[in-house]
Amino acid sequence: MSVRRRLCVVFAITAVLLGVAIPRLRIEADVLNLMPQHLPELQSLKTLRERFQDEGKLIVALRLPQGEGAIATETEVLGDDLDPDPESPDLEMTPDTADILSEAAESLGAIFRSTEGLAHSVEGDSMRDALRNGASSLGWMLTNSDPEKLEQWLAGLQPETIDQTLSDVIDGMGSTFDIAQLQVAAYDPFGLTTVAGLDMSDESGPFSAMANDGSLKIIELVPLPEAMVGYRAADKWVTEVRSAAEAWAQSRAAEGLAVPEVLITGEPAFMAETGTGIEGDFTNTSILTFVLIALLFLVVLRTLKPLVNVMLMILLTVGITLAIGGIMFGSITAMSMGFAAVVQGLVVDYGALIYRYAMLHPELDGAGIRARVRMGIIGASITTAVVFGMMALGSFPGLRQFGLLVACGTIVGAAIMLWVFAEIAPSLVSKPMSSLNLSPLPVPRLHSSRNGAVFSILLIVCIVLVFAVKGLPRFDPSMSSMRPRHSDALEAWDVIQNSMGKRTEVMFPVVVEDETLGGIRSAFGNLEQAMQAADTDYYGKVRWWLPAALLPDDERQEKNKAVLAWFVEQRSQLEAAADKAGFEPESLVLFGDVNEWLEKQFLTGQATGDDGKFPGFVRRVLSHADGKWFGLGTIHITRPSKNFFTEKGQAWMRSRTLTLGEMVSTAAPSASLSGWIPLGPAISQAAKDDALYESWPVAAALLVSLIIVLRHWRDVLIAVVSLLLAMCATLAVLRFFDRPLNMANIAAFPLIAGTGIDYSLHMLIALKEKREIVAVRHLIGKALIICAVSSCIGFASLLTAGNRGVFDLGFACCTGLILSTFIALGLLPHWWHWMHPGAAPAEE
Repeated sequence: MSVRRRLCVVFAITAVLLGVAIPRLRIEADVLNLMPQHLPELQSLKTLRERFQDEGKLIVALRLPQGEGAIATETEVLGDDLDPDPESPDLEMTPDTADILSEAAESLGAIFRSTEGLAHSVEGDSMRDALRNGASSLGWMLTNSDPEKLEQWLAGLQPETIDQTLSDVIDGMGSTFDIAQLQVAAYDPFGLTTVAGLDMSDESGPFSAMANDGSLKIIELVPLPEAMVGYRAADKWVTEVRSAAEAWAQSRAAEGLAVPEVLITGEPAFMAETGTGIEGDFTNTSILTFVLIALLFLVVLRTLKPLVNVMLMILLTVGITLAIGGIMFGSITAMSMGFAAVVQGLVVDYGALIYRYAMLHPELDGAGIRARVRMGIIGASITTAVVFGMMALGSFPGLRQFGLLVACGTIVGAAIMLWVFAEIAPSLVSKPMSSLNLSPLPVPRLHSSRNGAVFSILLIVCIVLVFAVKGLPRFDPSMSSMRPRHSDALEAWDVIQNSMGKRTEVMFPVVVEDETLGGIRSAFGNLEQAMQAADTDYYGKVRWWLPAALLPDDERQEKNKAVLAWFVEQRSQLEAAADKAGFEPESLVLFGDVNEWLEKQFLTGQATGDDGKFPGFVRRVLSHADGKWFGLGTIHITRPSKNFFTEKGQAWMRSRTLTLGEMVSTAAPSASLSGWIPLGPAISQAAKDDALYESWPVAAALLVSLIIVLRHWRDVLIAVVSLLLAMCATLAVLRFFDRPLNMANIAAFPLIAGTGIDYSLHMLIALKEKREIVAVRHLIGKALIICAVSSCIGFASLLTAGNRGVFDLGFACCTGLILSTFIALGLLPHWWHWMHPGAAPAEE
C-alpha cells in the first residue's frame, strides 16, 4: 500500500472516530468526581453539598480598604508563635464604617436583584432582610421549644410584668460590655432568641449575616438551577456576578462615594476556579508541549519536512486517542486531558528514533527502516502501555482514565509511526549521515569502565546520604495538593473566617442521615452527650451546634399552640409597652416578623414540617429527600497555631480529625464528619493503597514484558536495576528539596517507569545488535537525548500549572526522566559490558 493510501486510511479512521465521539464528549472537572467514590467521607461531602441549600450559595463580602471610612488603628493580636498578618489586620470598626458598609451592601444588593436572571434570591444585604430571613426560623424554633420554658417566658410578658421585663433589658444593655448581648437586646427586647435557645452571634445560625466583627458586610446569592450544572456554568455565573459588582463599583466611584473591596467566595466560586483551572492547566500544557517539541525538532533537524510530518503524526495520534476516550467514557475528566502532553512526549520519541535510523541508513526503504526499529518501538510501547494501563486498577477515576488514555495513545502512536511515518522517513532525509559525519554526543561520555564504576557508586552514595541525613520522603495526606497555588476564592474565605474571630478555629460539618426524624433526633442527642464528654485538653476549645431544637415535634407543637396564639393576639399591647420603654421601631422588626409568621403559617396549620418543607434557615440544616431525612450540625475545635500548613500543624489536625470522626461515628452510627478536612486523610490513604496494590501487578507485568522483549536474564536484570535506581534517585531529589509525596505526585512513579524503561530498552536492544558501546551511543544516543528532552518538555510544561498537584506531578516526572536518561546513556552501557564480558571493549 502506498504512503498516500496509508495516510488516507489514517485520516478516514480519525474523522469517523471523532465524528462519533465529539457529540457525546464532555469534560468533567468536578473535583469530587475525580476521587474514589467508595469513600464514606466523600459520600458525606456529596450529601452535604447536594442536600443542604447553604452549600450552593455564592458569598459576596464587602470591606473597606484600610484608611477609608473612619477605620481605627490595628489592634494587637495575642496568641501563638506567629506575628499578626499584615494583610489581614484585626481592625476596630467605628459606627461610620458600619454605616458605609450597610449602605454599600443595600446598594449592591439592589443591583443584584434588578439584574434579570442573575440570581434566584439575594440575602443579607440589609439588616432588615437578615432579620426577616431569621424570623421564620426563630418562629419555627418557638413552636418546637420546651412547653414549660415557653410558659415561663410568657409569664414575663403579662400586662402586670411586661414593664419590669423591658426595664431589666434596658438595665442589662447599660451594664454590659458584650457586643453580642447588646446586639441581641437591640433587636430582640422580648427575649425570643433566649427562649428558643438561639445565639444571634453564632455564624452557624440563622443570623449568620450579623455574626462577623463588623469589618465585613456579607451578601449571599442563591443561584438559579442552571448556574450549577457544571464548572463552566458556575464560572459563567460567577463572572456575571463579578461584572455586575465591577459596574456598581465604577458607578459609585464616579459619584464620589466610598467603594468597598468586593470579595467573592463560596461553593460556586470554588467549583468554577478549580474546574477552569485544571482544564486550563492541561489545555495550555498540551499546546505548550506541542509548540516546544516543534521548536526542538526545528533546532535539531534544521529542516521543515520531517518536523511537519512528525507533528502531523502526533496530531493524528492525539485525535484518535481522544475519540476513543470519548467513545469509551463519554465524559473525560479534566485531569485525564493531561494525556495529550504525555502522549506527545512519548510518541515523538518513536518518530525521532525512526528518522535517526533513516539518516544513518539512506540505502534502506521504509520496510527496511521498520525492520530495524520495530522491536525497540514495539517493546517500548508495550511496556509503557502496560505500566499506564495498570493505573486502571486504582480507585481514582481521574487517574484511571488518564492511565488508559496514555496507554491507548502510546499504542496508537507506535502503530502510526511504524505503519506510516517509517514509510515517509526515507524520503524526508535531505542530508544522510555516515560514520564520518556522526556528531558527538553533547553529554559526558564516561569513556572508561572505571569512570562508569565511579559514577555508579557516586550516585548510590548520594542517594544513601540524602536518606541518612534527611530521612525518607514524607507523605502529605492533606488536600493541599488539590488547591490552586493562588486562589481568590480561598483568600476571600480566609478573610471572612478571620472576621468571625475564628482565625485558629476549625469547623467540621456533621451530617446525619436516617429513615425517620426520630433517628435524627436520637443521633443529635447522642452527639450532644459525646461532645460534652470530649477531652478539651486534647482538642483545645470545643464548641458545637446541633440543630435538635429545629426538629419538628408534633407533641410540643400542639402544646405550644395556645401559648403562641396568645402571643400573636397581644402584638399591639406588647409593641405599645416597648414604645413606652423607649425602644425604637427598628428594635421591633424581628418581633413583628416572628409574630406575622406564627399567625399566617403556624396557627393556620401550614407549617408543620411533616412534609419536609421548612422555613428560612431551617432548610439549611434539615432536609428530606428520596424517603430519607438529613440533619446538619457543626463541631468546632481550636488548633494551637494559626500556621495551619506546617508539617506539625498538619499532623495535629490529622490526629484530631481521625479521633473526632471515630467519636462521632461511635456516638451516632448514622452521623459522619464531613467537609474537606476529613476527606484529606481518607483520600491520601486511598492513594497509598493504590500505589501499594498497583505496584505488584505493574512490576509483574513489566517483568513479563521485559522477558518477552529482551529474552536474556542479564539484560532483564540490567533494565530492572536501572529502573529501581532511577526511582530511588527521584525520591532522594524530592527529599533534598523538601518536596513531600502527595496524592498528585505519587502518580509520577508509574509515569517514570513507563517512560524511563523505554530508554533502557532502546539501549539494550542496540547493544545486543552492535555490541560496541561507543557505536551504540553514536547510533541512538542523540536520538534518545532528543526523546528525553521532548518528554521533559511534556512534563516540564506542567510546571506552569496553577494547581499545586499538577505542579508537583510535573516536578517529579521531570526529575525522574532526567535521571532515567542519565542512567540509560551514561551508566547502563557499562553495566551491560560488565555483564557481557565477551563484548567489544568500551573504547574504540
